[in-house]
Amino acid sequence: MNQQAISKLSALLLGMMLFNPACLAAQTDPAPSTQPLSEALEPAENSAQLTDKGYSSYQRALLYASFETPEGDLAAQNELNNAENLFRQAAEKNRSNLRALNLLGEVLALSEQPRKAIGAFNFVLQINPKYYPAWLARASVLLAMGMLNDVKMSYLVLARNEPAMAAELMAAIDDWIAQPENSLPEATLLEGELLEDQLTEAETAFIEWRLAQGV
Repeated sequence: MNQQAISKLSALLLGMMLFNPACLAAQTDPAPSTQPLSEALEPAENSAQLTDKGYSSYQRALLYASFETPEGDLAAQNELNNAENLFRQAAEKNRSNLRALNLLGEVLALSEQPRKAIGAFNFVLQINPKYYPAWLARASVLLAMGMLNDVKMSYLVLARNEPAMAAELMAAIDDWIAQPENSLPEATLLEGELLEDQLTEAETAFIEWRLAQGV
């Protein structure tokens, strides 16, 4: 993905942050122990704490990226790398931690690893097809990759089950269409004539599908 696509994806994923990390209280053992607290925790709780730490790094990465400076980009990538490592550790501790797996996909997408990101989202949806944040995050990456039929299918799933998320995805689709390389002149659209030298057949069909939604 080029820098413009990464910037747009960063803004979209920032708006898609649906979970606020819980403030987990430290649990102490009444008996003295030399065992580190992180090792004494149950795997699920340890996984949740790792996810929260990764989420904090992810938030910082988006903040640094918003500065749009070389220093900010470097700091953002360092935070993304840290977040990726924490989310992977969280997933290893608890394979059913869908939040960690979904956030891992978002981080991989921002780190210019879209195919690995799609793999993470697919894994989430294999575990729970009704985990709709993964449908939304996956669709945003598919849109940047130009996988337009899959984006359309994702929208239909969200429209049936999570209208607010469907509206968010449609806004991202409109942003995609508004990019100069994807836009058709209004008069051309109204006359039903296609500028084949500007858009592929799949892109034209996708835009026509969007216009037919009327939302």
